[in-house]
Amino acid sequence: MLVQISYAIEPTRAVWNINRICDSLEDAKANFEKEFGGQKMYRFISAKQVLELEDTINPICPYCGKEMRDAWELYLNDGDETEVDCPYCEEPYIVQCNVSVSYSTRNLK
Repeated sequence: MLVQISYAIEPTRAVWNINRICDSLEDAKANFEKEFGGQKMYRFISAKQVLELEDTINPICPYCGKEMRDAWELYLNDGDETEVDCPYCEEPYIVQCNVSVSYSTRNLK
């Protein structure tokens, strides 16, 4: 999931936000502590889920959150992965194709 982490920079108390990909909100806080914990000027405030990045209808950029509407042009099969550059923010990321099949039936009469 894409998580937005809010933190303050002391002594100004200015609040900043960063986005990180994490498995859970608890991981977001732990990762923040690992990344910034040695610097006393940074204080963790909160973490909230911004986007779900798995099992979406279209790929979503983990950096800017924009949806890739033309993913069908990647010609991926089930389980295939490819690196793409976001057409909006130009950051590279990995797209994995997950295919599921369902069936419908109806009466002939």
